[in-house]
Amino acid sequence: MAIRTTFGSLEALNLMAGRLLADIATLRSYGAPPLAQLEASPHLNHWSYSTRPVSCLEGFATDHPVLGSFVSVRTSDIMMIDETAGWVRTFSRFYTLGERVPLSPPS
Repeated sequence: MAIRTTFGSLEALNLMAGRLLADIATLRSYGAPPLAQLEASPHLNHWSYSTRPVSCLEGFATDHPVLGSFVSVRTSDIMMIDETAGWVRTFSRFYTLGERVPLSPPS
């Protein structure tokens, strides 16, 4: 299987996504995480907001539901990709893949 995810395997991504969805459901129902879960969580001291680069793709999209066709786009975070089968699932949607830009310029 050639599918890669930002978390390694599909099983790892499924586990992480399942945990996130369960946490969202808990917060929607109760408005806060369970005290036991917070007590078992790591503590972050001297923290601040930051940014970090994430993997995405850029290229020219056609038939994009928001941006239209023949527009230059940068996708949301890559969740999984199978270059051999020609698709990527970003955070927001699937894309089919066309020609890839060469890794090094032709000589």
